[in-house]
Parts: sequence; structure tokens; C-alpha cells
Amino acid sequence: MNEEQIIQQLLVVYSRCQSYEDQGQLETITDPGTGSERHERILFRTAFVRPMLFRFEWRKIDPFTGKSDETETVWCDGETAFARSRFEIGVQEFDSLDHALATATSVWAHVVSALLMPDILSFKFMRHGNLSSAPDELVFNEECCHLIANTEEQRTDILVSKASFALRRMREERTIKGGNVTIPPLPPVLSQEERDEMLRVLTEAAEDLHTIADCSYTNVIFDRQIPLDVFNPTFT
Repeated sequence: MNEEQIIQQLLVVYSRCQSYEDQGQLETITDPGTGSERHERILFRTAFVRPMLFRFEWRKIDPFTGKSDETETVWCDGETAFARSRFEIGVQEFDSLDHALATATSVWAHVVSALLMPDILSFKFMRHGNLSSAPDELVFNEECCHLIANTEEQRTDILVSKASFALRRMREERTIKGGNVTIPPLPPVLSQEERDEMLRVLTEAAEDLHTIADCSYTNVIFDRQIPLDVFNPTFT
């Protein structure tokens, strides 16, 4: 199979399955190798039953303590979409699953959902990039095809199971070019801490932003019966 055929088979497997489950993690490094290097780790899991029962939940792990924040969730009961966030009180209701997914802390929340529901969601998998191949790799003891999608700003490595065509890992390295930013006179009423923070934000806007996002999908299961109460807002 060539690269396009592998992607096409991946799309077929996800769009035709009757149910889907996964667990995984997203590791993000911002400005690697610099004095301002920052790390973020998010654990997530997904559940889906066709046509539109969906649940995606995630929690951020503190890089220093290893403790996790409160779990945040986006879900759909088949008709209405909801989200529960640590930044909002109670459950929010949305007019579409697209809008509910936009509340997730990372665009990676859209990747599997777009594969499962390509005709429902506006986000599309692999919209850009010239495809090429790299040597096969083992991911979770499973032999995977290694595809590479390149654009001017980013490189995306996609690892797909050769046996099941399940997505097992995506690694995106991206550089966003900074702009010309003029630092204005800051109001004298600001505290020193506030002035420092504003200067930091303005300075970062003028610099290139380099990020590496490495997403692994574990325990990927297709077509197993999932209890419907998973998609109930009170489920924990």
C-alpha cells in the first residue's frame, strides 16, 4: 500500500465501526531546548457508539507534582452536546458537537472524533500536507506504518497499525512565525508583577513559537458493546 491508500483505509475503519474506545496521553513541549521550555501532559479517553453517542474526557497532569486537575468532559447523548469544564460552573449545553469540542484544551480532541464522524463534524483529518513514508515502527508492541505529512510550518508523523489500521500515535512539530510587535508604554498603575507579565506576553508574540505535540492512543478497541450510561451527564 502507498501512503494515500493507508490513510484511506484508516478513514474507512473509523467511519464504518459501530463503536470505539480508547485511552491515551498527549505530551506537549513548547520552545524545546530554550530557557523558556515548558511541558504539559494530558491524559484522555474516548467512547463512541454510532450514530452520535460520544464522550471525550481529559485531565491535565501537573509536571512537578504528578497530580491531575479535575476531569473535563465533552459528550453527546445522540442529539444534544454538552461540556463540563473546571472553568465553568455546572454543565454547559451547546447547539452542536463541533461547538462543544471547541471547549477542549487541545485541537487533538478533534482528531479521533473527526475520523469517527466525518459527515457530522467540520474538522477534517489530514486536510493539508505532502505525504511520505518512513521505516515501520513498533508502537505498544504493534507493527505500524510510519507516514509523514509536511507543510511549510509543521511536520506530522502518523503511526497506523498494520493489522487493524488503528491510529496509534501522532507527533506534530510546528513553528509559528512571530510578528513585529511594538511594546507600548505601560500604564503606571500596574504592579511590577503585572508589568512583567504583559512584557512577557508581548515579547513572546514577537518571537517564533516552536511546539512538539506527541499524542499516543492506547487500548484502542473497535466494535465492543459500551454501556449507554457512559453517555449520561451524571456518569463519572
